[in-house]
Amino acid sequence: MLFARRFWVPAAATMITGFPAAAFAGEQLPQMDFANPYTSGQVVWMVVIMVALYYSLSRRALPAIGGIIENRRSRIAADLNAAQEAKVTAERTAAELNRAIMTARQASQALIAEAIANAKREAQQEAEHLNARLATELACAEAAIEAARQNALAALPLIAEDVADSLVQRLVGVEPDKRALAKALKSAQS
Repeated sequence: MLFARRFWVPAAATMITGFPAAAFAGEQLPQMDFANPYTSGQVVWMVVIMVALYYSLSRRALPAIGGIIENRRSRIAADLNAAQEAKVTAERTAAELNRAIMTARQASQALIAEAIANAKREAQQEAEHLNARLATELACAEAAIEAARQNALAALPLIAEDVADSLVQRLVGVEPDKRALAKALKSAQS
């Protein structure tokens, strides 16, 4: 393969550059020599072939190619129209989806706000109820404490009399007079 490339490339280059040089060796180009009878015949046949080729191409091949091109153009136009319609439909659907999402978001936010407001209201009511209950219990406890204090204060003279009686008996060894002891305790309290 390498040998063929090394041999044929220079040989082809020599032939390509050598033959035109041989053709231009004379004064006139051989294909433009109309004095030669073969040249005029070749020109006539070339014209006949070109006319026949033009006629066959214009009547058969070009209309078929034109039909194919027109069919392709109409298919591309139909595809572009379908794509445009699909794009418009997709944009409309996306807009509807975005509206639905926004509506759902607003509805959910409203529900959340309502739930928070309800929870706050219920918590406030529960706090008020607990505060009222605690106030009631506190008032009852204060009343019970006051009643116990009053009972204790009411029982204090009796206790003081018993303690004084016991002290006098122990210290003096004689039972004291109850009236004199009560009178002495009353004067001590005032």
